[in-house]
Amino acid sequence: MPLEKLERQITEEGERKARAAEGEGRKQADAIISAAEARAAAIMEAASSEIAREAERMEQEERENVELQERSLMLEARNKAVEKVIPRLRSLTVKRVKKDGYAKLINRAIEEASRLIPQETLTLSISKSDAKLVKEFAGRIKHESVGNGVVIANRSGTMRLTATIEGLFEENRPEIETMLINEAFGRKRSAPAAKTAEKKRVTKKARGKKRGR
Repeated sequence: MPLEKLERQITEEGERKARAAEGEGRKQADAIISAAEARAAAIMEAASSEIAREAERMEQEERENVELQERSLMLEARNKAVEKVIPRLRSLTVKRVKKDGYAKLINRAIEEASRLIPQETLTLSISKSDAKLVKEFAGRIKHESVGNGVVIANRSGTMRLTATIEGLFEENRPEIETMLINEAFGRKRSAPAAKTAEKKRVTKKARGKKRGR
């Protein structure tokens, strides 16, 4: 066989094998791509369902955080409002008690202390103007400013009873603040207010019908 023909056959055989290898490579590449696409699709499908759940959870957490912040701001505002009102409420309470029941407050404190310790051994601290309200006291009376009320103590100082309007107010302040918050922010609208609002709503509705005509 001539050399040229042999070279041509070798060349053609090499090209044929090269084309076959190239075709096989394309098939393998396509198979790899197809498999990768299938895996990606499966992953995306699974991720999509998880994304929906996570998005819902995130949305719920955001709502809860907003609600928590709103509650926190509301509580802070209420506490500030209460702190602002307390001094005035204390002052009004003092005036109210002094107007009605003040003498009873003083003498009841004396009776309570006298049941514990002999009255003769007690010292009663009270303002000079309030001393005239004391019905009966066999111990020592000391005129001094202690607030609106009395302070009773034994000689050794081991027993001390403070019965001033201000002191009793502070002693019961947590309960007073709770009552104030419930009354100011938790109560339902009164019947007259509800009726007034309903009357306005009906009037507004009637006016709207007239304009429609």
